Amino acid sequence: MRVKEDLLYKKIGERIRDRRTKAKLTQGQLADAIGVLRTSITNIEAGDRKLLFTSYTSFVLF
Repeated sequence: MRVKEDLLYKKIGERIRDRRTKAKLTQGQLADAIGVLRTSITNIEAGDRKLLFTSYTSFVLF
């Protein structure tokens, strides 16, 4: 079960990175826009950080 969860977070991170780069935003700019630290964006994009529902909402609304 853990492997599937890890793959899910890596895939989510890849999609966030793809969308961010297509929007020509730095990790810092995205972090400021949704109210998290830049290091959080780094970890999310790497699939190393689980997202809370509120974080998902911030990404969707941005």
